[in-house]
Amino acid sequence: MNDETYSECIVSAKRPVWVIPAVIGAILFGAGFIYFLLCMNFWLELLCVVIAVVLVFLLIRYSSVEYEYLYLLDELTIAKIFRKSSRKDVLVISMQDV
Repeated sequence: MNDETYSECIVSAKRPVWVIPAVIGAILFGAGFIYFLLCMNFWLELLCVVIAVVLVFLLIRYSSVEYEYLYLLDELTIAKIFRKSSRKDVLVISMQDV
């Protein structure tokens, strides 16, 4: 058996249906709070705007996920790639353990 086997496969996950309406809703939610920020309690509204911005950031970051499967030297590595910029190894397993 050839020990120097290498195979790589990148699978892009489909974006869930709820992501686009959730981002639009969060943007409208934040815009509404910015409007009321000028009219009401400053600190309470500022807190709501910050929460809305953080939620939009997390929605955008984690809605685009790709999976990479890498087989190299009798080891299978599965990794998540978020927005084509950050990579996180999910599982590294030896084929002897499988």
